[in-house]
Amino acid sequence: MTLSTGFRDRSPAEQLSLAQALLDPDPRACPPPPPLDDGGWAAAMTIAGRGAPAPPPPGGAPVVTVLLCTYNRVDLLPEALASARAQDWPCEIIVVDDGSTDGTAAYLAGQAGIVALRQQPNAGKPAALNRGIAAATGEFLLILDDDDRLLPGAARALVGPLLARPDAVAVLADSATFDGESGAATGMRPALRLPEARFADAMLAQVPGLPGATLVRLSAQRQVGAYDLRLNMLEDMDMYLRLARQGPILSLPLPVLLYRVHTGARGGAADRLDPTADQIAFRLKRAERAADAFVAHWQAERGQADRRRCHHWALGLKLRLRPKEAVEAIVDWPAPWTTEEAQIRRFVGLAAPDPSPHAVLALVHDGEAGALADCLDRQPAGLHGVVSLLLPEARLGAIELFWPGSYAPPDRPLRDRLLPLPVLLRLSSAPDWAPPPLSDPALLPRVSGNDGDRVALWATALALHWPLPEPSRSALPPPDHPLLQALRRVQSRAAAGDPGGALIAVAAILSSLPDWKAAWRLGAQLAQDAGRPAEAALFAAKGR
Repeated sequence: MTLSTGFRDRSPAEQLSLAQALLDPDPRACPPPPPLDDGGWAAAMTIAGRGAPAPPPPGGAPVVTVLLCTYNRVDLLPEALASARAQDWPCEIIVVDDGSTDGTAAYLAGQAGIVALRQQPNAGKPAALNRGIAAATGEFLLILDDDDRLLPGAARALVGPLLARPDAVAVLADSATFDGESGAATGMRPALRLPEARFADAMLAQVPGLPGATLVRLSAQRQVGAYDLRLNMLEDMDMYLRLARQGPILSLPLPVLLYRVHTGARGGAADRLDPTADQIAFRLKRAERAADAFVAHWQAERGQADRRRCHHWALGLKLRLRPKEAVEAIVDWPAPWTTEEAQIRRFVGLAAPDPSPHAVLALVHDGEAGALADCLDRQPAGLHGVVSLLLPEARLGAIELFWPGSYAPPDRPLRDRLLPLPVLLRLSSAPDWAPPPLSDPALLPRVSGNDGDRVALWATALALHWPLPEPSRSALPPPDHPLLQALRRVQSRAAAGDPGGALIAVAAILSSLPDWKAAWRLGAQLAQDAGRPAEAALFAAKGR
């Protein structure tokens, strides 16, 4: 689940600006927050050591084991090691040299205050990880790649959620990314943010976050067993799958890691892959390497998996190039299928009906990423989705979007993208808000602009006297628009016992929005209240 920090998602420009600030070489640099910041910038600066000094850890604070596994990167290792040493929380640092031949052993021999282990010859990252985990003595474990860097407050920020949730097995956070050649910031890589009930299913389709931005409860790590020695790549995917079956995995929407994006071969000495040679071949080979372990997990779980879980396993199996097993996972589940199940069935190659929708789901996504999946989960089958993306998508991934319809920024007003069917209006930041269906899309006003779709929802709620949405998820600030201001003036005059004045205000709205039926209906009610039945009939006719 996403922690209730109140921080919304950031636009790509905001993400890049934050990454640039975090990568500033001046450790004292603390750039001012952008306009309308919700506190996320200041929190990130604090984790980066740029804000007020952190208080000393409490007595008996649980130790975090920072585990680095390295192979022939003596030029980069000192930066990673320095970032582990700079943590403002008690940390044990273990470095496993996986048979390096570039002077790493000599460098580590001169480093005090760390546990340096060496395995010879090179055995691959899973073996190195297992060696380090066996030696770990901390309560929590953080695996740091030898080319990345932790922010000074990373361990402190990650420990807090796990102390607050003893049942949770891990917490994921965000990473700032930078180019490995130039060192320039390239943006942010957010961790997956989903409702807690969806997290384990989502991991069947994607790796939810970066290991260096993940803190794991060491007892849970040992309980799920050692890393799979067959997986010299995607060993983290395998481990996330196992951890997700142990307990909740949390998501902290704040950056804790500086992640180096660079070209070059990956994997152990015996089976390295070079993504620069052929990107498509590289991705296929990676999926192929992970497939056997993935199928083994499926075989172990299939007898206990329920209907929903089987469908998500089918999705994951298909993505890992196992189409036969994907079909076998769900072929025997009978109809009727949910909207999501039907989509997954078609994705893996099975027949599933695609009936004509009986209504349109007009969903404006104005909350943090997990809010969209939360809102979609609550909707009935048989709807065509028109999802207006006011916020940039933070690694939503395939699993959330297995809902028929369109997902796009508001390039044109929401009303003009709807089918002529009853309309269910929804707002992702307020998933409990479920007003009555609109019988006609023309009950929505046409409002242009980046925030126009959200303004249209609020305006319709005001015109039809619905309760306004009360956000329960992190959201954009409440909309402020001339149309909403005009509607509030209508309400104010009506509440003051002046229906005639309110009617004049509605007429002003209709002069610019003459085809907005909800405003005509509002006018009909006000004319009736003012004792003007002829005008009420005229307004009512326009609103039908």
